[in-house]
Amino acid sequence: MERKKISKIEISKKDLENLQDFKFESIKKNNNEYLNLVIKKPWGYEYILFQNHKIAIWLLHISKGHSTSMHCHPNKKTSLLLLSGEGICTTLNQQTHLTEKEGIIIEKGVFHKTEALSEGGVYLIEIETPIDKEDLFRLKDNYAREKESYTKENNITRELNKYKYQFIEDEVGEQILFKTNLLKIADYSEIEVLDEDLKRGSPGVGAILSGKIRTKEGEISVGDIFHTKKINLLEIPQKTRILFLERISKEQND
Repeated sequence: MERKKISKIEISKKDLENLQDFKFESIKKNNNEYLNLVIKKPWGYEYILFQNHKIAIWLLHISKGHSTSMHCHPNKKTSLLLLSGEGICTTLNQQTHLTEKEGIIIEKGVFHKTEALSEGGVYLIEIETPIDKEDLFRLKDNYAREKESYTKENNITRELNKYKYQFIEDEVGEQILFKTNLLKIADYSEIEVLDEDLKRGSPGVGAILSGKIRTKEGEISVGDIFHTKKINLLEIPQKTRILFLERISKEQND
């Protein structure tokens, strides 16, 4: 079986050097103003797929040959997970090749950009912890947006059907289908129940929406992603809500 990877990237000396003289003041906006909207980008588009009081999950589509800016989020952690296609995530120090169900957990302050290699581009989810879309510093950008804020009014659209917009509510049992992915939410308070579900279920990826779990490999906390077949559970110290992503055999919503 092919080994899928989820990497962790910590802030480096190069990141700190580029942040040193940058005076950052985030404009705290209510992320609710981006609900039920699609944000058009020069590289594709994005929209909120899920949101609670701690995290927001965005769905991104990046067109082939395009990339996000080389940017960082000085005050928030970012998890990226590729849903389809093939791409490359580049930091100031390294490149990571990504295929379906591979991802990266990026520490706050790490500069990064994501490029699509596949003919049809890539779909990925971005988990921001905590919520703050204005927590953004573009270092380099192919579209000359270095000094701009997150987005402009004319890049926001309500044409949701055109982009096949979906949103998953923050409720146990909620689920949606996105292409070859089933996304569903479950709560756990007992380690034995989670362990049994992970063993019984298909290989996939989990994202912590609230709470945390402790494993032999370390703690998995809010905003982190993990492979469901590659962890050794130890404890659930508090009630924990998880979004699971599992592959299904046929694309459902094209």
